Amino acid sequence: MNILIAGNIPYIDELIISLKMIISDCNVIVQKNELDLYKHDCNPSDIEIVICNNFFLKNDLKKFSNLKYIQFLSSGLNNVDLDYLREKNIIFNKVNTSYAQPIAEFVVFSILFFLKDAYFFIRNLREKEWSKNRDISDLSNKKIFILGNGNIAKKIVLLLRNFHPEIFIVVRNKSEKISNGCINVNEFDTFIDINDKKFISENADIVISCLPVNRQTRHYIDFDFLLKMNDEAILINISRGEIIDEKSLIYFLEKGKFKGIYLDVFENEPLSKNSKLWTFDNIFITPHNSFISTNNSDRLLTEIKENFESYIRSLEK
Repeated sequence: MNILIAGNIPYIDELIISLKMIISDCNVIVQKNELDLYKHDCNPSDIEIVICNNFFLKNDLKKFSNLKYIQFLSSGLNNVDLDYLREKNIIFNKVNTSYAQPIAEFVVFSILFFLKDAYFFIRNLREKEWSKNRDISDLSNKKIFILGNGNIAKKIVLLLRNFHPEIFIVVRNKSEKISNGCINVNEFDTFIDINDKKFISENADIVISCLPVNRQTRHYIDFDFLLKMNDEAILINISRGEIIDEKSLIYFLEKGKFKGIYLDVFENEPLSKNSKLWTFDNIFITPHNSFISTNNSDRLLTEIKENFESYIRSLEK
């Protein structure tokens, strides 16, 4: 069995050992720069398993004609042709749990950053000014709408509950998902259908996007949604940049709307130095960085190993 690992993975040695413990005679090929074209002695048609993130953005998936399994190292799946994978019965997994903790912590951090007006105190610190701020708030009873109900959303809910906000989970096909057991009603508080945009935008103190990007969700947070939001609302996007219409967001930021905006993802990355998003005092920007933690390697190694073991077991049935 030929396995390709593409990407500069810090835990590569441990990963190879784990793979060989499961399949002792596997042949592991390593390509550190996954955006390079594949050039190895092993023909791409002989590769059965690929572990990667963006490898297939530059490499033709169809050349890997014997591919059986892909383990993606990201939590999103917009970097490969999923229809082709399904058509060819190629099994694939993404990272489901490993990044949830650091992303959820960044979400909570950013909410508190704005509610406690951190920029005010940072400016005072730099200017050595002793000045109280009487206009700071807390999370109790805040209405928080989380768009999406995946593992990241679950972790965010878990971390936020001790602050006693009112949490709403926005899902697609609410009734269908609850009736067929796709949603564990005990994990969340209140469910809202994704089509109830007017209710969400008009009632939210805080909106957190954990949505995947697709035809339904692209620019879900559009001009009308932003217009209806409270002027003192907080908006957070840690999922995909295309969820928010950035031009509309800039329009409202220029008018002084929003208590705070936290963006970790953007429609075009890296964010241009000429983007107006850099210029506002009520915005906090990270460069698609919220998933990173020094603890990720152990979590990822465990998750990849468990997924791989599950795949091998499926072959033995």
